[in-house]
Amino acid sequence: MHDWAITLLEILIPVLASVLTALSAVALKKLQQKFNVELSVNENEMVKGLIRDGIASAEEWGARKANLEKGATIAGREKAKRVIGVVKAVYPKLQENEIAMLIDAEIARSEGLGSTNKRIDV
Repeated sequence: MHDWAITLLEILIPVLASVLTALSAVALKKLQQKFNVELSVNENEMVKGLIRDGIASAEEWGARKANLEKGATIAGREKAKRVIGVVKAVYPKLQENEIAMLIDAEIARSEGLGSTNKRIDV
């Protein structure tokens, strides 16, 4: 496979994962409204999945931006804003501070992310 194709796939896969997660969350919400069923456990898992995908997408965006703008550093705040925007697009009733807490919790559970770069199991 050509180098440009591999690079393109490396860029598109995190973005597509985020889009698919968002679409499935929207579908789940529509089913919940249609059948008036409480899906809070599934919805919570969807939010967590959306946050995980959003973090991966923001990390990829930050790395790509740093590569394009040699020596540029991307603040965690910028990446968090991107994740919050993705989550708010699907779950507009969630408050930014709630999303920020979920982001922090997910980063703490992820190896190589956050200020410690260590996984914390809770």
